[in-house]
Amino acid sequence: MKIAYIVEPRKVIGGGVRAAINLVKAMKQYYEEDAMVFGVNRGTIKDKDVELIEVDTLNPMSMAYWKALKQFLKSYHPDVVHCLGLYSALVLVMQRQFYGLNFKIVCTVHRVTMNMRFRSMLKVITPYIAKHVDFTTFLTRYQKKHYFENVGFRPMKHIIVPNVIFVDKHSENETVAKRKELETKVGTNLLTCFVGRIVPSKNIEDTIRLVGILNRRGVKLGCILVGGYEQSYYERLDQLAKAEGVRNRIHFEGYVNNPTLYNAACTTTTFTTYSEALPNLMVETFALGKVLFSSDIPQMVDLIDDGRNGYTNSLADLEGMADRMEEIYQNEVLRKSIGKQALATYEEIYNPRKVAAKYHDIYESC
Repeated sequence: MKIAYIVEPRKVIGGGVRAAINLVKAMKQYYEEDAMVFGVNRGTIKDKDVELIEVDTLNPMSMAYWKALKQFLKSYHPDVVHCLGLYSALVLVMQRQFYGLNFKIVCTVHRVTMNMRFRSMLKVITPYIAKHVDFTTFLTRYQKKHYFENVGFRPMKHIIVPNVIFVDKHSENETVAKRKELETKVGTNLLTCFVGRIVPSKNIEDTIRLVGILNRRGVKLGCILVGGYEQSYYERLDQLAKAEGVRNRIHFEGYVNNPTLYNAACTTTTFTTYSEALPNLMVETFALGKVLFSSDIPQMVDLIDDGRNGYTNSLADLEGMADRMEEIYQNEVLRKSIGKQALATYEEIYNPRKVAAKYHDIYESC
């Protein structure tokens, strides 16, 4: 079977591209399928184990993207095309019809907010997409409910299944060495982190404010921010850290090829996000047996059992969130108990072999 994963080009690599790359690896590793990714912006990411077909545009609505996709589909001849988002699904449906191409379309709805550019056309377009894709996967129950009730996207054949997320294994020596390096950069041995795209929707501001609150209480917490960012947002965060009096406690690492190592090296993970579908960071934190502090947006409340395998907290009460973080840092027994439950959740729900089997069954059923 030949499987093509279609992504939209981005300046900063996020969860959608990582999800596609992991699916390629899973299909090759577990089922020896022929698979590749189309649509990454040229020069943004490399992976020695995955063939990435690059495009020279950041606009998925451009003629350049349309032509590149058409050429790819006609040359690769995939049996299944798996896209991430409704706009990509629409383009694939149109190209399949216009050019008489023969492939099945699997659509993963990869956001909670709407992924269409022209919201006024939703009532016409979403039923059209739902009718013509062959199978749809939603990442979470909340996401399915949102798309059915608020967007009007109600495909007949669908299932709820998470992303395939591989969590790199690092030796204890590697982890300890990285931790010591990071401790030196922020001047403390108590570390929290964020790993992912550093963009406004992730609300890194409140993470920095939490570091400020805890340091003013005498809890010497450092924060490691790992991921690509645009200069304008970096400058905003830099100024905020200075205003909070914790610039020396905040370290921007930038994009790295081994993000899991940074998560493993830190004590906890902090995730004050405004909007998510199914964050890789949550799954990776669970897999590492670490404690995650998240905002209490509905989609995260649906994924985290507050107080059992992690914490969800109101961003309107950062002092209360800081209270819970302080308790975890001071109580190793509780920290290990929460981490143990997080790891059990990962094995039960997010184990990559289990998840990959569900996707492979979908491809074969098409």
